[in-house]
Amino acid sequence: MADNIEAKLPTTESGNSHHSEHVDVAFPTMGALADPEHRARVERSMKRKLDRRCSFFVLIYIMNYLDRNNIAAARLRGLQDDLRLSNSQYATCLSILYVGYILMQVPSNMLINRIQRPSVYIACAMVLWGLLSVLSGATKDFSVDIVEGGVTMFIALLAPFILPDLPHNTKGFTDEELLVAQLRMTEDVGEVDADSVEQGIFSGLFLAVKDIKVYILMLVFTAYTVGLSFNAFFPTLTGTLGFGYVPTLLMSSPPWAFACVVMLLNAWHSDRRQERACCFWHILWPMGMGITGFVISMSTENIAARYVALHLQAGSYAGFFLMYSWISSTFPRPPAKRAVALALINAFSQLGNVAGSYVWNLPDNGYRGSYGVVTSMFGITIVGCTVFRFVLVRLNNKIENGADPWETHQDLRERTAEIAREEGSKKSPSIFRYLL
Repeated sequence: MADNIEAKLPTTESGNSHHSEHVDVAFPTMGALADPEHRARVERSMKRKLDRRCSFFVLIYIMNYLDRNNIAAARLRGLQDDLRLSNSQYATCLSILYVGYILMQVPSNMLINRIQRPSVYIACAMVLWGLLSVLSGATKDFSVDIVEGGVTMFIALLAPFILPDLPHNTKGFTDEELLVAQLRMTEDVGEVDADSVEQGIFSGLFLAVKDIKVYILMLVFTAYTVGLSFNAFFPTLTGTLGFGYVPTLLMSSPPWAFACVVMLLNAWHSDRRQERACCFWHILWPMGMGITGFVISMSTENIAARYVALHLQAGSYAGFFLMYSWISSTFPRPPAKRAVALALINAFSQLGNVAGSYVWNLPDNGYRGSYGVVTSMFGITIVGCTVFRFVLVRLNNKIENGADPWETHQDLRERTAEIAREEGSKKSPSIFRYLL
């Protein structure tokens, strides 16, 4: 075995790294990884393992939606009439869920950024949500809630053993694979992915609230969320085609199967192109497809055309998930700022879900008024994305003229240089540019 080196994450004044504690990890020397062919083999192995682990998030996300989206189908069955709820009262029932999102996302992300095992944190949150679902079902012997909540809790117990944690402490990877994971993150933007010892627990919050990009994305993402608010009313919108309860539920599924295919192809093509301007267009064209669906729904009574329109509307989600990638890449360092910025943007966008719950209180003429609102929201989103892209172009020009993309610290510069020396090759970290 080659000689070992000791890789250390920077520590805070209290002796903790940005993920809780000082970490000493013994890795092989970079002699072998300096060989491009060997590193490529290690990198492929690492990515295959990581992809398999991350596929578990799909199951987690499905349970997330199952536990909270059944109300749309229940409304179609008469829930609103049984409970004697007005349209506004029903909208309030929908929107109250997002209050917790708004209040807790920032402190939650600040906490998860400083712990060693994010997988355990996610599992605990899932157990609590599953338990609430079970208890809500037990009040009236609603077995569906009990089963779904129980399955959620079971999946949560598996999460700590399957989900990856941090690049230096995830089990099931070789030392070389863990080191390559850290090298990739450093080379991607030219700085180690760690918080400085000079930064306290609230540093990320202060950095995020001073960044104008956060506020632009807040508004853009909120408008996009309002535009996608048809999701919570999709069975009702399908019901306007005039079919019975069971056919309506069955007809609600194919549009989302279509959306799934569009999302995968859109994400794959965006990654395949690997162009800095690619993200922008891969976010915009699905919204154009959604607007087409909205216009068709407003302009015709033809059942076939309206059903095709529902497919186009569902497909507009393809750009929504790429927005998360665009947001994350816009705040690459420091990790504390990235965590808070993501939380602030996502939490503020939940106001879009609150507002969107009331958008669909306009059932006259097949919800034409509601479709008009969401069409305008997509238009605002497109304009906002265009403005944001111009902002990033200007920032890239400043970087090319010698400006720093973010404030860095001496300890992080030293750690980045140390990693470059450990790599033992002439490959330099990339010069960071914002994704356009």
